[in-house]
Amino acid sequence: MLTNAVRLFYLLTQNLALTGLHLARHFWATDPTAAAVELLPVVTQLQAIAAHQALAANTASLAEQGTPIEREWLPYADSVPGWSNNGILLADVLTYPNWFRTRLLERGYQPEVADRMGLTSLERITTTNITDAATDIAVIDAAARPRVGYVRVVGADACANCILLAGRFYWVEGFQRHPNCACTHQLAAWSNADQAQKWAIEQQTAAFDRLTPEQQDKKFGKDAAEAIRQGGDIGQVLNERRGRKYGGTYERAGAYTYDPMRGTYHFDPNGTTTVRTRPSATTREGMRGVGGYAQQVRGGLARQTIPSLVSQSGGDRDVLKGLLREHGYIVERDTNGRLKIPEFNLAPTYQRTSPTVNLADTPLGKAIAAIGIKR
Repeated sequence: MLTNAVRLFYLLTQNLALTGLHLARHFWATDPTAAAVELLPVVTQLQAIAAHQALAANTASLAEQGTPIEREWLPYADSVPGWSNNGILLADVLTYPNWFRTRLLERGYQPEVADRMGLTSLERITTTNITDAATDIAVIDAAARPRVGYVRVVGADACANCILLAGRFYWVEGFQRHPNCACTHQLAAWSNADQAQKWAIEQQTAAFDRLTPEQQDKKFGKDAAEAIRQGGDIGQVLNERRGRKYGGTYERAGAYTYDPMRGTYHFDPNGTTTVRTRPSATTREGMRGVGGYAQQVRGGLARQTIPSLVSQSGGDRDVLKGLLREHGYIVERDTNGRLKIPEFNLAPTYQRTSPTVNLADTPLGKAIAAIGIKR
């Protein structure tokens, strides 16, 4: 069921994210204070490549499945590069890791610890926003085609929640993700929904079987992993376990205390920390009611995200089309057949690259050459 087009696109997005990861580490090691400025143009271009290739992969995948359903609207891939997945300018989000590093140093953390934590944040922001650029455009592309939804494509390193989400056919209600999520999608026509869902559930089992017994126990818990190994349905096993968890609080050993005189934090192993919990829903996907990552960050110049607009549409394609047009995510043609480009939604720092331009002449190509990444 997994088409060659999606298989190749999945490998492409992973390579794009890996390229961004190497570049993030390179610029951070050179100068953390300048990493955001150096990284912005190259991550933006990686986003653009991912977004444009997502549209081509979706068309090829549907044709490969024997359901070449055409778009009724035209997704605007250039509306994504330069923006983060939470609706804030990428230029603003990329400055956060160095701000975070500086704050840790002010609180008394060792420089090597602060550097490592800042770099981890930069790596997460870089890789997540490259893969999300493709995902956001793919959501619009699925909505633009009548009677088309998608199934989730998970890799061997997917978390338990992502493997669980792979077990169903989705209409366009948004693609739930978390930071560092490596999942992608495959569009599928409603006429193929039963086959798509059957394949998705088989994919759950395949993802589980690719793990060693030790990895299975760590990711799912010993009891749940053993139940799945004995033939239990992954969705039922995980949701039964979640159904026995209730919202509330529990005490965890150890606590951090703040010294206002020194402005530093200290760990007290004899203290206790109160941890708040919330219950998981008992739907098959087990994620209902959990706020998306795109809704957890605020600040800077922001715009409405695609998942937010999908939610506002209430499942009505006509309403969704109007919202996407209003916010510049889709384009239409004028009476002369020319595209009416919504320039207002382009990121201020984004510069289109002509297909005739050699990659080596772009900021991305020069950065790749500077650190010797093999393409």
